[in-house]
Amino acid sequence: MKKTQKNTISLPKKTEMRKNILRNHKQKSSTRAVILVDIQDEEIRKFLKESASFIEVFFVDEIEENELLGVDAFIIDTENITTLKKYIQQGIAPIVFDSNENAEIFKDFDPMKFTGNAFLYKQKNKYAIFSQVCRFLENIRYP
Repeated sequence: MKKTQKNTISLPKKTEMRKNILRNHKQKSSTRAVILVDIQDEEIRKFLKESASFIEVFFVDEIEENELLGVDAFIIDTENITTLKKYIQQGIAPIVFDSNENAEIFKDFDPMKFTGNAFLYKQKNKYAIFSQVCRFLENIRYP
C-alpha cells in the first residue's frame, strides 16, 4: 500500500520565512504578526499602517510569492477565489468580510470551541477590520 503525504506546512520553515520578511523590511524582530493587506480603500490602509506600532504588527501591502509562507494573516476585501485559495494554501489566516459569497467557505473562529477558519468583519470600515486584527492577535499563539 502506498503512503500518501499530507500537504502540511512546516512551522520551523514558516517561522524562518517570517524572520526573513521582518529583516528584509527592516522591522523589529519582536513584531507579533506579519499581515498582508490586500484591500483597495486607502483610508483603511492608512489607518492600519498608523496603528501598527501600537499593536506591534507589520502590515505589508505587497510581498513576493516565495515569501507568502512567512505571512501570518491576510486582510482582503474581494471574494476572488483564486487569491483566497493561494493565501489559504500557504497557511495564512484570513481576515475577510462576512458576505454571502464567503458564507460557504468561511466560518468565524470561535476560540472557546476551536471551530471556524477565519476572522470575519461585518462592516467594511477601519474599526470593524481593526477589531478582527485584534481578535486574530489574541489567538495567534494559542496552543
